[in-house]
Amino acid sequence: MTTLTQDMLPESCTLLIKYCDMIWSINESNYKTILEAISNCIETDLLSIEQILQISDFIAETRPNDLRYVFKVCKKLLQKNNLQNGYSLFTRSQHLRALLVKENLITGFIPPQFIPKTQDEIFEIFQPQSFEHAILWDDLDHLQKLCLYPEFDYNISLNGTTLIDMSTKYGSVTCFRYLLMNNARITNITLENSFIGNNYEIVHICERSLPITAICMINAVHNYHNETVQYLQTKYRLDYTWSNAFYSCNLPCFFNKLFLTNDINSVDSQGNNALMVSVKAGICPVVEFLLDNNAMIDKKNGQGNTPLMLAAQNNQTKVISLLLKRGSQMEMQGSNGKTPLLHAASCDKLESVVLLLKNGANIESKDGNERTPLIYASMNGKTDIVNVLLDFGANTEARDHQMWTSLMIASHYNRVEVVKLLLERNADKEAADVQNLTSILIATENNNVDVVKLLVDKGCNIEACGFNGMTALLSANSKNYVNIMKILLEKNANIEHHDVNGRTPLIYAAMNNNVEAFKLLIEYKADINATDNDGFNSLNYATQNNCEQILEILSGLSK
Repeated sequence: MTTLTQDMLPESCTLLIKYCDMIWSINESNYKTILEAISNCIETDLLSIEQILQISDFIAETRPNDLRYVFKVCKKLLQKNNLQNGYSLFTRSQHLRALLVKENLITGFIPPQFIPKTQDEIFEIFQPQSFEHAILWDDLDHLQKLCLYPEFDYNISLNGTTLIDMSTKYGSVTCFRYLLMNNARITNITLENSFIGNNYEIVHICERSLPITAICMINAVHNYHNETVQYLQTKYRLDYTWSNAFYSCNLPCFFNKLFLTNDINSVDSQGNNALMVSVKAGICPVVEFLLDNNAMIDKKNGQGNTPLMLAAQNNQTKVISLLLKRGSQMEMQGSNGKTPLLHAASCDKLESVVLLLKNGANIESKDGNERTPLIYASMNGKTDIVNVLLDFGANTEARDHQMWTSLMIASHYNRVEVVKLLLERNADKEAADVQNLTSILIATENNNVDVVKLLVDKGCNIEACGFNGMTALLSANSKNYVNIMKILLEKNANIEHHDVNGRTPLIYAAMNNNVEAFKLLIEYKADINATDNDGFNSLNYATQNNCEQILEILSGLSK
């Protein structure tokens, strides 16, 4: 087995490391230079704009002091590139997301607390005159003023975080010294936060107070404190996972781990290897380098997923193309029986679905629950994926382990647009499962009014019976779904149909004291004298259950 070394890295990977280092070093003096480098990184296809924006979002969250410069970089990138999914890329820093929405660079929701604020107020992160603001900006004078009243508790917790924990998280060494001098307690959280803020003085004081934990290493890796990572490896023999490194695109840590391993295919404590996590991240130069050096292209992780499955789950289309070109098996099944196409369809990844289909993926593949890609897309309400699958010839009548078709499952989950689409493609609206439930019965049971109306308008059989003789009207009535009852009665549903117990809709309404349903059935001339198999009519049940309003209605009818 060949041991990989730094000098074996291709230029593309070396440049990637350089660009990641630059992005993570952003500050007032270098953000313009970084912006130029990032533009080159995107143009040469080393990282996508989406990947760079996600890294920027992470930096904005973990290093809020640099929010102003991260925002300027994101602003320039978004001005050059109109991203339809821009809002979804910013999942960490609410402040950065709010700034970008206010500038109309992305479209989405702004949390109420940001609406009245100016840019400069958002850049401050916390309200001036607050403890948080003083500690973030390491303003000792301000902190001392806030603490200067008799018997102040230096271990006070604000929103679940102590003052000293804040100071270690933000690397605010002056405030940290002051709090420590006033007997603020160092806890495990204080220690672990110090590897986020990464002030060496704070780190060394905390590590002398408590034993180092695994979270210390994770925080150092996630926050790109790579000298500290090496320190923890050397002194404490701590390790990190492949996913830890890619969590914040810490490529130096990723490659350092790779150079220290004797087997490129070795898995970490999470059951992943280097190829698996690089595939999920979608960084093609790294994937290509690993494949060139004998990474096993179809090795499964701890969850039974191959790299191609992981790429499909994460919609990494460039990686999918690369893996297919290198011979990855497209029909291999994971531990749950899912193929890459099934993963893409169940995870709502349209582009991956299209790419896999164009490369000949089996459109009728089934997982352990007998579900096809079309069934998953129908269940999730993804009309775009449903459309694509139908265009590629997907079988609308394929059934899952419940014997449900795509139309039945869409009816269950109230996927109105999918139901409409499937009906337009002539899906069988009368298909029934082992309990004889059809789509309209399934929709009725779940009070999916719009689906019921659509099915009725398309001419489905409203008198279809389930295994116990229940029609849609009986089912709706038994659950007091009055709106569905109205739809069915307007279409002349049989108001006197009885189930296996001989009970009509009116009898069920009386049994369950469903007054509105009872009134509606009376309006449609339901037979008040109909009896069930026990010889009981609606009056008998209303009397037995002391249903006063129903008894009053019946009394009025007898006069």
